[in-house]
Amino acid sequence: MNKVLTGWGVDEKIANTFDEAIIAILLVAVAIGLDYLCQAIFVGGVRSIVKHTHYKWDTLLIKRKVVHYLVHTIPGILVYALLPMAFIRGKELLFISQKICAVYIIFSLLLALNGLLLMMLDLFNQQEKMRNRPMKGFIQVLQVLVFFVGGIVIIAILVNKSPATLFAGLGASAAILMLTCWRN
Repeated sequence: MNKVLTGWGVDEKIANTFDEAIIAILLVAVAIGLDYLCQAIFVGGVRSIVKHTHYKWDTLLIKRKVVHYLVHTIPGILVYALLPMAFIRGKELLFISQKICAVYIIFSLLLALNGLLLMMLDLFNQQEKMRNRPMKGFIQVLQVLVFFVGGIVIIAILVNKSPATLFAGLGASAAILMLTCWRN
């Protein structure tokens, strides 16, 4: 493609950018197609298995879309792995695209974990001896914790820092706030 464009008289830098853009668009199109294919295979397969079993947890996997969100990570991982092939010359575009893919993968995993927690809550609520226990509050605390940690990881990816550094900064900020409040 690059040789064809330069043969037509297009500047080499523009031809390189256009070439990389076409490969990136094709990569995204393949990822979307793969997502639909994986959804049909995995989610459809789990749905057909659910129809033939008497278990409650597998029905809740479909209801809470745990499998659906996990399958969304497959194209994200594929695109992340193949992006260096698309952006051979544009290192800054490769870096930004990989960050976007990493955030997408983390967000899909967060949604799958949230669905898993809600599935556990549904399982607890279906048991007679667990109905009087305050599991909803416990699950909600776990959801907040999962999304907090996931948010910190996403922010760490975006600002190119270690999540441990951000957690240390949050801990130091909390200590300063506690000391400030304690003195007053």
